[in-house]
Amino acid sequence: MSAIEKPVLRGFLKQRTIKHAVLLAGLAILTTSSVKIFVGEARKKRFEQFYKTYDQDKDYVRMREAGVFRSVPPKGNNEL
Repeated sequence: MSAIEKPVLRGFLKQRTIKHAVLLAGLAILTTSSVKIFVGEARKKRFEQFYKTYDQDKDYVRMREAGVFRSVPPKGNNEL
């Protein structure tokens, strides 16, 4: 029979902390860049497409006729 080896405990916490900190930083960078690419860029494209075809005067008239505004009569004299 051989003797059981003693566990190496000197510097163990420091070694594990550094390892986990590097792993955590790598995952944070990966997650941040993934969100930017897959969520942020897609969102920018949708906003660009929306504002290319958006007509605010037409939208105002639609909301006015629907009665959204209290201070403007639905088909009153307040024409654009």
